[in-house]
Amino acid sequence: MKRVGLEACSLTAWLHQALTEAGIAVICIDTRQAKAAMGAMPNKTDRNDARGIAQIMRTGWYRAVHVKDPCCRSWRALLSARRIVLNKRRDVENGLRALLREAGLKLGAPSRRNFAARVIELVTDDPALSALARSLLSVIAVMTQEIERLTKRVLDEVRIEPTCRRLMTVQGVGPFTALAFRATIDRPDRFRRSLALQRGLPAHADGALCTARVG
Repeated sequence: MKRVGLEACSLTAWLHQALTEAGIAVICIDTRQAKAAMGAMPNKTDRNDARGIAQIMRTGWYRAVHVKDPCCRSWRALLSARRIVLNKRRDVENGLRALLREAGLKLGAPSRRNFAARVIELVTDDPALSALARSLLSVIAVMTQEIERLTKRVLDEVRIEPTCRRLMTVQGVGPFTALAFRATIDRPDRFRRSLALQRGLPAHADGALCTARVG
């Protein structure tokens, strides 16, 4: 095999890395371009899609998509995991507020440290609601511990990453923004001009793509 073409998807990075380590020349191609090229096929099957991608690779009518370094993918996974736990904790807290509100109890805006104590104070006179609230508070406590662990891992990564430390010298740029930007951009030399960083436009002649959204 001279070239192997992969349509960009959630498994692309893993497949690209494994095939590259096996000594196979693999190229990740733009999903929208592949879809446009195969859109004229009358029968949409996996076999026909594979034949269509093979034809694209033979003719050279494709645009290669940059596959990020494993380290950058690891950073993005770390940030995503932390964000997932943060969102779920907020959902549980909002659900607890809704339970209290149905019983005529308003939680107000206690600090993170006083949240559990305030909830227990409100539900003391209602045994059934107290049992439910304590269960949800236990879940929130576990999530808070995991968020602290994930936060520490982010700070540890930023502490030893020189590019992140340089980015943090900019006013208003903290460790999470620095690591998110570093993980998203990966290799700045892929971009021909700074405008491409803002719009996620194709970079060098190889057509590498990057979406420079941070968050």
